[in-house]
Amino acid sequence: MRNIFLIAVFVYQLSACTIFHTQIERGATLVGRNFDWDKEGGRINIIPATKTNYGRVTLSQTPSNMPYEGMNDQGLFIAVSALEHTNTTTSLLKPIVKSLEMVDIVLKNAANIDEAIAEFNNYSIAFGEFLGYPLIHYKIVDKTGNSVVVEFDNGIKVIKDQKISQIMANHYLNATNKLPKREDSLQRTKIVRNALQSIESVDDLFKILNKVSTSHTLWSSVYNLQTQTLYFKYKNEPLRTFHLKEELYKHRKPIYYDAKDPTKTKKIENSNEAFTIRPHFGFGNKGSAYFGARVLLNANQTKKYGLEITKFNTNDDDFLIAGIVLEQRLFRWFNMSIGTLGYFDYGKNDENIAGLTTNLG
Repeated sequence: MRNIFLIAVFVYQLSACTIFHTQIERGATLVGRNFDWDKEGGRINIIPATKTNYGRVTLSQTPSNMPYEGMNDQGLFIAVSALEHTNTTTSLLKPIVKSLEMVDIVLKNAANIDEAIAEFNNYSIAFGEFLGYPLIHYKIVDKTGNSVVVEFDNGIKVIKDQKISQIMANHYLNATNKLPKREDSLQRTKIVRNALQSIESVDDLFKILNKVSTSHTLWSSVYNLQTQTLYFKYKNEPLRTFHLKEELYKHRKPIYYDAKDPTKTKKIENSNEAFTIRPHFGFGNKGSAYFGARVLLNANQTKKYGLEITKFNTNDDDFLIAGIVLEQRLFRWFNMSIGTLGYFDYGKNDENIAGLTTNLG
C-alpha cells in the first residue's frame, strides 16, 4: 500500500516549494521536500528532549522556534505550505502564537496525528505577512503513514481524506474554499502524481524532488520516520545525513548546523524574550487619567517578576505609584499577578503610603 503526500512551502513571497511522502514496500514512511525561497541560508536545529517535550530536528532560518518543517523522536513530521489567503478567527480564551511557531509546538508535544490536532485546538494562530507570520496550511504525517492537512478557512479544517490529501501544494484542499487554484501548484501536483509508482528508495524521492525543483530551490530534504533519519542537501552542496537519535545523544543542549556548511555546531540561544514590557493607560471622570508600564523579567516559562510605575493625573491631585510585581500564567492563557506598591506625593501632606495590587485576566 502506498500513501503519497506533497506540500509546498513559502514565507513572505509566494514561491513553489514541494514535499511528498510515501510508504515503501518495506514499511518505511519517507517524506521528501524542496524548500524554495529567495533568502539564502538556513539552520538544521537539534533540540534535545526535556521532561515535558520530545526531542526533534527542525529546519528554519531565523529564529529557530519558527521552523518550516521538522521531525521528532516519535517519528512525527510536520511542514507548512503557502497560501494566498487564510481566514481564521482569534479567541481571547486561547494563547495566541505565530503561524510558524505551531510547527515547533506540535513537534515538542505530539507523538501522533490525534495529539497534533489537539495542539491546534489549544491555540489561536496569528497569520499576517506584514508581521512575518506567513499565510500557510499544515501537513502532518506519523510513522505509520497516517496524515492530515490542517487549514484555516472560517475556522479550523482537518482534512483526512487520503484521495485529497495525498498531494498538497499551494492551494486549499478543503471543499468549502472556492479561491482559484494556482496553475503552477496544480502542475507540480500533476508531476508528482505521475511519478509516484516508481518510488522505492530515498534516491527515488530525490529524483522526484529534482523534477519539481526551480531556480529558487534552496534545499531538498528526505525524512525516514521509522529510523528518524534526515537526508539533507543544500543547493549544490554534498548530501548530508543526520540520525536524530545519535544527534540527541551527542548534544545535551540545543544546537544548530549551518545549512550551507553543516560541519560545525553552534549553540541555540534562548529564543524567549529577555523581558516583557506591558504598557497600560486609562481615563476617568472629569479628565482624570493614568498611564504607566510594567517591565518584567522571566523567572521561568510561566512566571515573571519586575517593576510597575504608573502616573495618575486627577482633578484633585497628581501622584506616582511604583513597586514590585509578580506574575503567574495559569492554564496556558490565564494570567494573575500580585505586588506591593508605594504611593508618592499622594495627599496634601505628601505622605508616602504603601498599597497592594492584584490583576486577573
